[in-house]
Amino acid sequence: MRFTKNKLIVYGTVTLIVALFLSAVLFGVAKTGLIDVPLFSRWYQGPQATHPIASIPMSSDQFLQMLQQRFQGIAAQGQPPFVVTVDEKEVSGALQSSVRNALRNGDWSRTDIQVALRETDMEVTGHFARGFLHPQFLIRLTPRIVNGGLVFDPTFAQLGDFPLPATWMTPLLSLLFSRDFGTWTVSFGTMRLQRVQLFDGMMQLTIAPTTP
Repeated sequence: MRFTKNKLIVYGTVTLIVALFLSAVLFGVAKTGLIDVPLFSRWYQGPQATHPIASIPMSSDQFLQMLQQRFQGIAAQGQPPFVVTVDEKEVSGALQSSVRNALRNGDWSRTDIQVALRETDMEVTGHFARGFLHPQFLIRLTPRIVNGGLVFDPTFAQLGDFPLPATWMTPLLSLLFSRDFGTWTVSFGTMRLQRVQLFDGMMQLTIAPTTP
């Protein structure tokens, strides 16, 4: 009888450990936001954007044409350097169009994506879906100029409810996209981008001649 009780205690302990382990695994999976897990997904919150943005729909070509037109209008009125301003609604609209055309697999669909421009960084939040998968992410990036192009360095990343090393987002996003969004090249004839400044809700690009 004592042996039977001991066996029951052992089995009960093992069962409890296994149940706790499975619960922890299911809770962790639910907190990634990748899939819905019955019961456990009720604790999922997901990345929270700084604020919602009503984007202005435009293609990436239209966005570049808009920059060119603003540059030409400013250039006709003064001497370099010239400062061109774009706001987060325009950037979000251009990104949405670019993302739609760059998804690696046609089975993926974009639920939502936006760019909030802040004094400290650019905050990109996105939500995609493919079958039972629906990843949500948040990335914060700081822009810099490299050879006349805009390069965006990740400084913070979050997948679902989990913060991740920022450098992990590049390989993770490559699963979604067929091209790199880390660099934008903008041409202004003999002029090049010299400086980028972030403000709440907008970004200023300073353009100057490539030679003195």
